[in-house]
Amino acid sequence: MIWMVLVHLSYVLKNKIRYFMLCCLLMATQPGLSDIHIKKTNNFNELREEVLQIISKSQKRIWLTSDFLTDGDIVTALYFAKVRKLHVFVLLGQRQASDYRSRLNYLKQNKIPTYIRPPSLKPSTPTLIYSDSRLYKISRDLNTYKKKEKAIISLGSPSDLELYKRDFIHAIKHPMTAKAKPVPLVGRRSRNKNNYYKKTSGYSKKPSSNTYKRAISPSGSYHYDKSPKSYRAPSGVNTSLPKVPVYMKKKN
Repeated sequence: MIWMVLVHLSYVLKNKIRYFMLCCLLMATQPGLSDIHIKKTNNFNELREEVLQIISKSQKRIWLTSDFLTDGDIVTALYFAKVRKLHVFVLLGQRQASDYRSRLNYLKQNKIPTYIRPPSLKPSTPTLIYSDSRLYKISRDLNTYKKKEKAIISLGSPSDLELYKRDFIHAIKHPMTAKAKPVPLVGRRSRNKNNYYKKTSGYSKKPSSNTYKRAISPSGSYHYDKSPKSYRAPSGVNTSLPKVPVYMKKKN
């Protein structure tokens, strides 16, 4: 409204030079005609706050494209946006979408439409967010493990927005399914004793109790040497200990 009043005022004054300069200035600074720098972030924590604000302020849609998405707060915000009946779609880079650190599993479990970014969609920045009528361009991915990497957030031009909408809609109509890989487990896989020997141990089945009964000799001593006969000590070398330790006998 202010710039319209200024243009009208300069026109009334019939100052052609001032009118021309003012129009050029307004066209160069008008939102949407070129990339507008919004903010610089020094680390991922600051970037996360900015992305969360973008998602929380959205009223209609969130179309997100990112090379790598590992942050739990951002995907939770996407879930709540879906609960608020917003159009939420996510496209992830094919190279790292199935990485075990990726949040693809969480997105799939909460039924957020998530697909692989097709080769036809070539974003100018690693992350793009289409929120309502604005296109936010972020100069890095949403990988929370890169905590100290800086980023620049800017607004895309109307031509960038139209191109992104066209390619994004085409990607949704012809989706490339994103398959999540299972998270690698560490340690024992199951607490079930029957499955323990089948999955983690070298035994094909649980050792029978006879294995331990055979170790006890008729004389009442316990043989700690269970190796085959060919590897046993020569005759005359004692390899067994008394079943009842000496200190127990002294106590008695």
